[in-house]
Amino acid sequence: MYNAFGVDNVSLGGAGALISRSATEGCGCRGNLGGRRHARGGLTLPRRRLPFRHASFMRYSMVGAERELLALIRAAPQDQAGFREACGRVTDWDKLVDCAIEQGVAGVVHTEAGKAGVVIPADAARKLEWRLAIDGLHWQGMRRSMSEVLQTLEAGGIRAVCLKGPMLAERLYEDASLRPSVDLDILVAEEDCERVISVLGAAGWGWDDGPSERYHRRYHHHVHLHRPRGPMLEVHFRALVGFGIVIPSEDFLSRAMPYQSGGDSTWILCPEDEVLYLALHAAGHLLSRLGWLYDIKLLLLKYPQVDWIEVSKRAVRLGVQ
Repeated sequence: MYNAFGVDNVSLGGAGALISRSATEGCGCRGNLGGRRHARGGLTLPRRRLPFRHASFMRYSMVGAERELLALIRAAPQDQAGFREACGRVTDWDKLVDCAIEQGVAGVVHTEAGKAGVVIPADAARKLEWRLAIDGLHWQGMRRSMSEVLQTLEAGGIRAVCLKGPMLAERLYEDASLRPSVDLDILVAEEDCERVISVLGAAGWGWDDGPSERYHRRYHHHVHLHRPRGPMLEVHFRALVGFGIVIPSEDFLSRAMPYQSGGDSTWILCPEDEVLYLALHAAGHLLSRLGWLYDIKLLLLKYPQVDWIEVSKRAVRLGVQ
């Protein structure tokens, strides 16, 4: 039996449950994303109320282009016949392309259409190609910046795990530039956060030590570093703050796996932690970007051996089951 994104429910397993329950119960029914309970105890957080947005509401409120885009993404990347059939039902390619750009899957639509032999109308095709050209240039800058960050931290003896962004795209997508990113994300031990700020500060990355950033450092899970003409860098010193809990970074770091990318030696989450993290990230943003869910689909296709019993145990331990 297959779900809305074209991955069978057996292999999707806990991710589907994590996404749906976290999005509805964690954000809506429980009424706060800030929460109070630390997964290990010892930290009190202010409550922040978010609007209720149930998954069924989102499903039935989709407009035509959104429904048609969902059908395309459901078929990609393994069902070319299904993709062609879904393309045949597209009523307005211009609107669908706009929707794909907004949802972060424009590159997927363009690539899968080419593989399936689908001819996209000229105006919509030009819009897609223009977007992909911009995304490709942007990705090159993001990747260079990430390389500089990783080399700086390695020289400083600081262990950092790459979250989402260019490294995820490089690992899961046949062309990494197909996955747009707006910032860079790394995960570090909480005790290393100030050292990271200092080491990267010496390399030109600034931290605005104002009230907002001090609040983030105390209550949130990341702080923001920036430099002129470069992307923002989010330094995650906790894995997640949300759904009424705080998830420390240390367990995720202890299970991280080494990863070699060109000349960069870095770390990535193990598959069980990564699917859990990506599911919680998508749910924390109310499933507002289809590209984040497609990331999970590609991750499960790449790692079909994911231990769902272990994912479930970790979710229970963290209180996000």
